[in-house]
Parts: sequence; structure tokens; C-alpha cells
Amino acid sequence: MTKSLQQMFIESSGRPVVVGQHRVMQMDRVPVVSGDVTIRFHGRSTGIHGVILKSTKGGILMSDGRSVKSVCVWDEPGLPREVTHHVECPDTELRVWNVYRVSHTTGVVTEDYWTGNAGMVLVYEDTGRRRYKCSAGPGPFDPNQFEFEICW
Repeated sequence: MTKSLQQMFIESSGRPVVVGQHRVMQMDRVPVVSGDVTIRFHGRSTGIHGVILKSTKGGILMSDGRSVKSVCVWDEPGLPREVTHHVECPDTELRVWNVYRVSHTTGVVTEDYWTGNAGMVLVYEDTGRRRYKCSAGPGPFDPNQFEFEICW
């Protein structure tokens, strides 16, 4: 792979691309109107991976009663490996993508997505459930870095 996924997604206008045997996407659009959405993390928790949920036309209900457009859920050691939020998506589209922390040589840590070789591979789909394997941005494409599923 001579081009980064970021370059390939720019050329494809954000549509999925094929890398080897994988169909890779930047973001998935889950068909949810209203209800509870659960994220389950799989594998070992490293504290550098997470999932972003976004409802552009509705909201995601937080535990304190606030409604927000997007929420980032990190897979942190010691935190629950399963998280549920109530979502409202009048346009029937909950957007989902992976996020990751990058430690730079300066000591600064940033939270990034859609950079370098970041992407998601849909590995399982059933009614109300999808499972993804993800690659973070730095380094070569490796969909085995992070795995999660979403249920609605």
C-alpha cells in the first residue's frame, strides 16, 4: 500500500476503499431512529482507542440529562467494557467511527481520527448489531489494533 488510507479516502470522497482483502471505511452510518445504543469493547484495553457516536439531526442523552450531538467513549483499563447511551436520530443515521490517542515525540498526546492509516472494517453484521476491527492512524494499516461492536 503506497498511499495512506487518508489519501485514498480523500480521493474516494470518503467512500469505502479496498485494501487487500478488506473493505475499509472511515465512518459507518447505523440505521437508528430512537433507542438505546450499546458499545462493547473486545480484546485487551490499552487506553488509546475509542469510539465516537454522532447524531447530526438529533442528540445523544448523557447520564446528567444533557443532550449532545456527539460523544467519545474510550476503552480505558478499569472502566466498563460496555457502555449504553440513548440516541435520537430523526434522519435515521447514527454516525460511528474509531478514535485514537497519538503520543508525539514532543510529549504531547492528541486525540485523532481519519488520519494516516485509520479505518474500520465491518467484520460482522446482523439485525441490530455490527462488529468492527479498526486501525489507528500512525503506522501501517492494521485492522487488528482495536475491536468493538455496536448494538441497537
